[in-house]
Amino acid sequence: MSISLPPIFLSNSTATAVDQKNGTYTYIFDDPISFPPNTTVAMSSFNFINYFYNISTDQKNNLLYFSDDAKTPEKYSITIPDGYYSVDELSEFIGYATNDLVSLSIFQLIPFAASNKVGILFDGVNTGWYVYFKAGVSPYYILGFTSGQNVPASQSSQANEIIFGTNNAQMSPVTGVKIGCSLVSYSISGTTRSNIIYQSGIRVPPSGSQNEQPFNLLHVPSSFLNNDISQLIIYFYDTAGDPIEMIEDWNLTLAFETISMPQIGGLYGRSTTLVS
Repeated sequence: MSISLPPIFLSNSTATAVDQKNGTYTYIFDDPISFPPNTTVAMSSFNFINYFYNISTDQKNNLLYFSDDAKTPEKYSITIPDGYYSVDELSEFIGYATNDLVSLSIFQLIPFAASNKVGILFDGVNTGWYVYFKAGVSPYYILGFTSGQNVPASQSSQANEIIFGTNNAQMSPVTGVKIGCSLVSYSISGTTRSNIIYQSGIRVPPSGSQNEQPFNLLHVPSSFLNNDISQLIIYFYDTAGDPIEMIEDWNLTLAFETISMPQIGGLYGRSTTLVS
């Protein structure tokens, strides 16, 4: 059978961000805790806001170039502040930025939800302009364009031609969240064990609040150490296993169980029935 231990409630206000940009938080116990052998850990609740930057310096996609000379595609540059942008919000910012630089609104970004494409619409009177998506620094991926692509305006001042990206737009950078947990021994410096204790797809729109309370808890081994535990470390990943920065408030509850090892014929075996 199993014996339930007191749960631990964690949040961004109770845990310390060790490396927030890499989704790592630590919680230090007031007094070290001795977990019995065969203790497991599970996540019983998780609340978070679906707000993850899709453009940032860290993601290396916050620079956009435009020019009136194809031979110098990086003639003018726009630095986009870190944040989450819809296509319309990004287009509005670009309009202000180009006006500040050259006193013209050169182009707009046009979303097409039915095809999940983004188009570039140049102002019909501003022919001879180009938008340049430089590899490794520009937001070409989320807009569906190709790295290194130089998009020209129509040569007809009346055309108002829309140039579409060749790929689907990917404006939502995170489609799911995984949570890992490590226990750190008090007496053995640096000894940790990390497990994925929960994963879920994102089901709410940007800026929406998602509440996870799984019916069947995923209990995983929390520690194979016979030592006091001084702290917990929580890791946040996306579905690909890459660390993600938790921008907004979050909280979660960890549930612990100790699985008894019943004596069977003079030997000890694992119980197959768990009773909370």
